[in-house]
Amino acid sequence: MSAISYPFTLNGLGVLNSTNDPRKVYLDRLLTLLSTSPNQRPMLPDYGTDVLQALYENGNNLETSISQAVKKAVSVWMPEINVEQVLVSTPDEDGIAEVEIIIKLPNDLITTLSISTAIFNIDGTITVTE
Repeated sequence: MSAISYPFTLNGLGVLNSTNDPRKVYLDRLLTLLSTSPNQRPMLPDYGTDVLQALYENGNNLETSISQAVKKAVSVWMPEINVEQVLVSTPDEDGIAEVEIIIKLPNDLITTLSISTAIFNIDGTITVTE
């Protein structure tokens, strides 16, 4: 299994970097899915998650909404993996919550993707709004 690494970077020869690590391939695919909103891709308008809308929920609804959005998108677009658990921290004073997604890969490896509800930049960095 080989795939282009996320975030997209070029090596010294100007070729896109890639990875053969199945764990990284699936985590990159999941990160791409989670950072895409529905209707953002013209040829795949259903691709993506409603995680951004879930961020407007408050209290206990935040964790439930994010968890449902993640599980729904993964079941449609990445059915070969299983979402074991979605943990959402209470938003801090800046309104930023940490989300931990525990997944089981097709090879039965269990791994975790941790993301922030802050703004993701195209280069993979995070911007905290003030």
